[in-house]
Order: sequence, then C-alpha cells, then structure tokens
Amino acid sequence: MTAVPEDSPSTSPESGQGGSSAAIADRIASSISIGLLSVGERLPTEIELAQQFGVAVATLRKALVVLRDRGLVVTRRGRNGGTFVVNAPFPAETEARRRIAQTSLVELRDLRDEHLSVGAAVATLAAQRAWSESLRRLRDLSQQVVASVTSAQAASADSRFHIEIAVLSQNSRLLRAELRLQSEINPLLWSAVDCRASAEVVHSEHLAIIDALEASDGPRATDAMTRHLEHDVRRIIEAKHASAALLPGSAAPSGAARTVQQVEQWFETAFVHLDDMNKDFSDLLEKGSSPGEDVARIARANRDGLKKRVRRYLRDDARADGAGLIFTRSSMGKGRGVIEWWERDATHTVNRYSFGVDPTVDRFYDYEKLEWFTRSFESGRRWVTGPYIDYLGVDKYVVTFTAQSSVHGRPVGVAAVDVLLDDFESQLLPILRGHAGPAALVSAHGSVLVSGTGEFTTGNLIGDLPADYTSTPIDPSGSSLRLILGPEVSR
Repeated sequence: MTAVPEDSPSTSPESGQGGSSAAIADRIASSISIGLLSVGERLPTEIELAQQFGVAVATLRKALVVLRDRGLVVTRRGRNGGTFVVNAPFPAETEARRRIAQTSLVELRDLRDEHLSVGAAVATLAAQRAWSESLRRLRDLSQQVVASVTSAQAASADSRFHIEIAVLSQNSRLLRAELRLQSEINPLLWSAVDCRASAEVVHSEHLAIIDALEASDGPRATDAMTRHLEHDVRRIIEAKHASAALLPGSAAPSGAARTVQQVEQWFETAFVHLDDMNKDFSDLLEKGSSPGEDVARIARANRDGLKKRVRRYLRDDARADGAGLIFTRSSMGKGRGVIEWWERDATHTVNRYSFGVDPTVDRFYDYEKLEWFTRSFESGRRWVTGPYIDYLGVDKYVVTFTAQSSVHGRPVGVAAVDVLLDDFESQLLPILRGHAGPAALVSAHGSVLVSGTGEFTTGNLIGDLPADYTSTPIDPSGSSLRLILGPEVSR
C-alpha cells in the first residue's frame, strides 16, 4: 500500500487552500494521474491519510467524496475493503491551463524556489551516494520520456526519473518532498506544453544529469538539475503569463503614460479609503477625551466602535485582508504595545487578531522597529511596505499600507491595512499587462512587488536597468514605489 505524497502547510498551487478537501482531492488526483498511485491500488486508511495531510478525518472524507464523484476511486466495505484507485485520467489541456490561471505568480515562484532547492540537494547527495549499477534505471526512464506517445506517459516517466534520483540520495525527507513536488508540478507541466517538442528537450537535460551522476560530479549534477528544473517551471510561468486571467481589460495596449496613470489611480483609491478610516479612528478617540490622556486606554474602551469601522472598511474594500490602529508605546508611557487589529477570514467574518506586544514574552512583536511603522509614524507620510512575510505578526506574505494617526493633533501611531500579495498581484497585473512592453512595480528598496512579464521575479532585487527602461515614482504611495517600464513592442 503506497503512501500519498504529504501535503505541505503552504497553499497548493492547484487550489486556493492547502488544507481544504478540494485541495487534498486535487493532490491525490495528481498522484494518480502521473502514476504514483496505480489503478487497483488501495489508498492508506482514512486516519493515516488525514495524518499525512494534517487535517481532520472529516475533511479527508470530504476529499474522498470528491474523488468518488470524479470516478477516480471507489470505497468497498468489509474485511478486505478500503478505498481503491479505479481510474487514472490525465488532466486535459483546458483543465491544466485553468489551474495555472488560478495559481498566482507568487505561488509559482514559491514552488520554483522549493523545487530548485530540493532538486539541487537531491542531485548533490545522489552524486555522492549512488553507485554505477543503481544509475542504470535512470537512462531507461529518460528514454521512456522521449518514447512517450501521450502527455500522461511522458509525465509519468519524467516524475519517476526525478523520484528515482531522490531514492538514490538515500534521504527519506527529500524523497517525501520530491514525491509531493512531482504530484504538484508534472500534471500542470505536461498538460500545458507540446509533448513531443518538450520530451526531446527534457530527455537531453536528463542525460546531462545522468552523465554528471555517473561521474560522481556533485557540482555538475547540481548545475544540470538546476537548469533542467528552471526550464520546467519557466514553461508553467509562461503559460500563466499567456492565460486570459492576466489579459488587460482593453484589447488595445496602453502607452507608458496611461499605465503610470492607472497605477497611480489604483494607489490613490487605496489610500483615500485608508485616510477616511484613519480620520474616523481619530474622531472616535477624540470624543469624550482630552489631550494628554492615555489613548490606548481610550481605544480599548472604544474597541467596539473601532471594530465596526474596520468591518465596514473590509466589507467595502475587497483588496484588504486586515486593518487596524497601531499605537506607539511612547504615547502611552508604558513598555507594552497596543495593536487594535482585525482580519477577515475565509468565511468573510471579521475577527480581532492578538499579537505578542509584551517585551517579556518569547514571541515579542517589536513592531516599532519595523519599516511599515517607522516610515509613516516618523515622517507623517503615506508608505507602502513589502513584499514581506510578517513573522511574529500575522505570519502572511503581505504588502502593508500605512498612514500616521493623530489624536488631538498629537501623533499616536499609524493606521494600517494589509493586502495579501496574491490579491495585490491579481489587481495590478492586468494593468501592468496592458503596457505593450516589460512592466514591474518596485519597492523603495528595489524589490519587485509585481511584474507583468517573466523578466522580473516577485521579491527579487532589481539591478541596473537597460538604458531604454524608465523608472517613475508612484506619487500616491508617498513615492515609496517606482514603476519600471521597458520599451514598447508589438504584440
């Protein structure tokens, strides 16, 4: 009985939620489609599967219902019963492209980073630990890729090639990671590309990896594996950029001036909403108080009023994930910070979020030293921070909008809004894609927030630009952002 590749705590590229029943069903279906689970094979028990995926048994049972409805498995009762694979369809091109279109570029970037890291480690260890006889099967598997007639056959042989190298690494943790990655990537890769042309390229890249492993040359094996996996993921990213989800609203490409105007308008709208909420915060806290009073105490006393205003903000502005008011400790004369913050969950319920604001605790969130707080509070300017993982805060990959907040004319902290980077990307990509050339939005530090082409990768620092590229400050962001535009090309 074969174990299903374990789910990771991160979001699955094939669904919106990594721990949902639909995501688990997709993961098992992918394992079936590339041959990691064979027709006739019995799945692990419900309890074992739930433990592998880190979910409740009830969630796992819903996933099995989805698989039964798809005709992929049947469940038989009795002593020799269980859930068995009965069909192994490979996703059609339209289905694969739908999944790719629904996967954000940030998710694809994270998948690429993990794929390259695991692949490089596997290749390095296999070069150190595999003996000549154990490498013979790799040439057979690579030949099966080029001899494949269908995408499903090529995907299965390609997956087994990579899994075999993971086996040769003699590292069970890396093997489990490789199993999971293959179940995520290969159905998307081989369904969305020309099988024959891709098989020839993949076969050639496989042979370069095999030659390095046979020579026990770790650096060369790692380099060959990295180039191969970069090529694989790049094909998926190219399919993403070509998807209808990223097409601009207008069929006619936008000139540089129009693209700048649209981006500035987007940020101006975002900050107008934040400024309106910030003003309401100040008005609420000034009622019934006088200058010099402990504003954090007043905020706690008016928490219901703050929540109502945040709830209205989150209801009206779909781009936001969370919002609230963050106080400087100096305004309270205490060592303990105060953050009044609310988030919208998957059911659109607004809940208060608690932070470690006590300096004596291990997970102390020392927010007064973070850019999103200091830039706005100290300068009084609007600011956009990101992309960053808010570790010890909300622990999400976000972009944060901030503005200084005052009560009775005295700065007391900042009003802030978090936007998940996936949502940020989905709103701005169509604008950037409207430019008839390369386009990217870059932070004050030169980090890419979102890019309309594969030329720039989210999170990466931009180096020196070609002479024919322009860099324009986005004024509504407090000039913390720049829009990079390359020369226009015909489409």
